[in-house]
Amino acid sequence: MLEQIWTNILDVMAQLVTPDWSAIIAFLPILILILSIPVLIWLLRRLMKAPPARRGKTRVASRTPAGIHMPGPSFAPAFAATGTFLLLLGLAVAATAQSRMRNGRMKVSC
Repeated sequence: MLEQIWTNILDVMAQLVTPDWSAIIAFLPILILILSIPVLIWLLRRLMKAPPARRGKTRVASRTPAGIHMPGPSFAPAFAATGTFLLLLGLAVAATAQSRMRNGRMKVSC
């Protein structure tokens, strides 16, 4: 009888110590949903209690001082991007060609 009680206690403890991981993983989306609902309710309450947005005077557009000419748009960013692309492409092609020459796959005739 005492052995039967001890076996029952060990069976209950085994359920707590070695859980069914597939059931726990399957429960995670429900747990995330349960935990996110109070956060969403809290955010909604804060949004409802928030005062209306204050709209002050609009920002004054800045003017270029007299005597200073502002240049038009430049192609420099496009040229820089194209140059960087071509530089990196050349480095990649050169590295590939060198590795092929070392392995004997490519014969160079001069």
